[in-house]
Amino acid sequence: FFFFFFFQAEDGIRDFCLSRGLGDVYKRQVHGRPINDGVEANIEKLARIIMNEFPRDSLSELSITDIGLMIKNTYLYAANYAYKGIEEGQRPSPSYINTGWYYCRRLIAMAGYRTTNILRKLLPKIKF
Repeated sequence: FFFFFFFQAEDGIRDFCLSRGLGDVYKRQVHGRPINDGVEANIEKLARIIMNEFPRDSLSELSITDIGLMIKNTYLYAANYAYKGIEEGQRPSPSYINTGWYYCRRLIAMAGYRTTNILRKLLPKIKF
């Protein structure tokens, strides 16, 4: 019978932890916060807002199924927007920030629709 000793940082404090193995260390950790009804309602509200702003048929990029092209398109968003028109150390203008939020919402919409397409193929009997 063996005992292993692990030290784990929690909130900046190191504590002594008697453990039977690595699994015990990870079982003690809380991964993320639980989703309560309020958080879930907020997620659903934001999803509706984004879906109304970017209906499925308004996103021509959804026809792309090649992962390499998807990655290239995401790179082009970054190259043509995120790294353009602002210098290091410069404070972004409100217009720049608003445009950034627009592209974030657009990319979230595309990711959501693509995920739904994949789930529809994998689980054809469930309605999404």
